[in-house]
Amino acid sequence: MCQQTERRPGRLFFSVFNLINQGCGRRRSAAAPGPLITAFVLLCATTRAVPQDALRYSLTGQEMARSRAQALQNEDYNLKLGNAKFRAGASLSTEFNDNVNLSDSSSADSDVILRPQLNTSLHWPITAKNALNFSLGLGYVKYVQSSQDDYLMLTPGSELSFDIFVGDFRFTLYDRFSYSQDPLQNSAVSGVARYGGLDNAAGVNVLWDLNKIILSTGYAHVNFIPDQADFDYLARSSENVFLRAAYLINSTTVVGVESSSGLTTYDNPTFLNNALSFSVGPFTEIKVTDHLDLDARAGFVGYNFETEDSSVIGVAENPRSYYFDVGLRHTLNQ
Repeated sequence: MCQQTERRPGRLFFSVFNLINQGCGRRRSAAAPGPLITAFVLLCATTRAVPQDALRYSLTGQEMARSRAQALQNEDYNLKLGNAKFRAGASLSTEFNDNVNLSDSSSADSDVILRPQLNTSLHWPITAKNALNFSLGLGYVKYVQSSQDDYLMLTPGSELSFDIFVGDFRFTLYDRFSYSQDPLQNSAVSGVARYGGLDNAAGVNVLWDLNKIILSTGYAHVNFIPDQADFDYLARSSENVFLRAAYLINSTTVVGVESSSGLTTYDNPTFLNNALSFSVGPFTEIKVTDHLDLDARAGFVGYNFETEDSSVIGVAENPRSYYFDVGLRHTLNQ
């Protein structure tokens, strides 16, 4: 939702790159939404802001391709059957949350949350130029004191994709999916410990490598399906496209410009307005060391809503704003 509430006490996050998927409709109520911005998160406690969905999905594809290339380069796999390489791993994270139900401080409940997780991936070269990729992150969220809030999760980054190389072109067909009940996905949600549902994105990305210049574009059809009746009004689909042009200054520095657009349609548009969003701006990627990468981007973002509603208070029609993001990624070398 394109709505922002007051900052609530909650858990502390540490992140270097954070783009969160939220609805971009305008709520038809007397609650006054806040400004529209894209999240910038760099080792800080966060509140969630509204990013440009089409740009987010393009960056997700870029990150997935980078991860696959790095895994292959490092021969990072547990099992090899013919040409197929299989990798599996497990993790356990612990979190203390002083406000699991996102309430005001007088009624906040604290809890310890455990997250055991299994991660698997498969890379299978079908031919010398075509490869099938599969990754899945399956976990369980366990609340020590509030077991009624426990749930299974499919982590972002779970996907099935197929890479096709034709000359200087790379085509990637994919389906990415995640399932979560984290209420911090949406800054407008409060008073509940569980919020979320199934997020599925299916699409195609095309990259054209011209040596010093790399052009890329892509399309994604996205569905969000809430799994709680109280949030059925957030059920939506969107059509997202992006364009990107990058120039390699040298072996460690890339600069370029990127643009994106998305059309969001709600299943129940009587509560939220359908919207057309767009963004454009420059970006840079710098390889600081062999194991440290820096990404930065900024730009302009805008929304055009399908209908005007006089009951909406406190927001200018068809708002315009800006986004900026800095990401620092370190790869362990031991």
